[in-house]
Amino acid sequence: MNQQRCTQDTNLMCSPSPNPMFQLQNQQLCSIPNSGAIYPMQQVQHSSPTMQYTSQQRPVWVDELFRRMDTFENKLNKLDKIDSLVTSLNAKVVKLEVNAKVLDDRLEQAEKSTQLISNNFDKVESFKSELDKVLKQMKSVSGKKNSIDEINPSTT
Repeated sequence: MNQQRCTQDTNLMCSPSPNPMFQLQNQQLCSIPNSGAIYPMQQVQHSSPTMQYTSQQRPVWVDELFRRMDTFENKLNKLDKIDSLVTSLNAKVVKLEVNAKVLDDRLEQAEKSTQLISNNFDKVESFKSELDKVLKQMKSVSGKKNSIDEINPSTT
C-alpha cells in the first residue's frame, strides 16, 4: 500500500515519502492513497476564532503577556538595586563592627590602665599615711628627747 506522509504545521502539506528511513519526527501517515499521480500541493489554513478578526493585530493575551513581562523586568531591576544597596550596607556594617571591636579593645586597655593607676594611687596614699605616722612618731620622739635633754643634759 502506497501512502503519503503529512507534516504537522500551521499549513498542512502532504508529500510522498519513498523511503521510510528518512521520515521526520513530526510526520504522520495520511489515509489518502496515492495512485502515483502528482497532485499540486494543497495548503490548508487553520485559524482560531480569535485570530480571524485580522492577521495584523496581536491577540489581547499577547499584549497582556508583554505587559506582565515588562512588570516582571521592572521588579527584577528593583531587586537588583535592592541587592546592590544591601551589599553596600552590609560592607558598611562589617566596617562598623571592625571599628567597634577596635574601640572596644582600646576602651578595655584604658579601663585596665585606669585600674592600675587607681591601685598605684591607693598604694601611694597608704605609703604616705604610713610616712605621716612615722613622721609624727619621730617628731613626738624627737620632742620628748629634747625635753628629756633639757631635764637631764648629762645623760646624753
